[in-house]
Amino acid sequence: MKAAVDYLQAHPEVKVALSGFVDSTGNADVNAELAKNRAQAVRDALQAGGIAAERIELRKPEVITAGQGSDQAARRVDIGAAG
Repeated sequence: MKAAVDYLQAHPEVKVALSGFVDSTGNADVNAELAKNRAQAVRDALQAGGIAAERIELRKPEVITAGQGSDQAARRVDIGAAG
């Protein structure tokens, strides 16, 4: 997380989009909430590092279905360019 904060502090013109991921096992509503919470936790950490809220966009949660990767791949947040 420190590397992301450092980069964003060095590049104040950059805005980011956060996408939380989950696997398709279990209740879809619960999974969507988990993915949302993951992205919000990263947002909160970026803001705690001094990154302004208006530079951070939360995207719709993403679901990894069976065969697309491991459970570990589904338990992540991607940081990408906002636009």
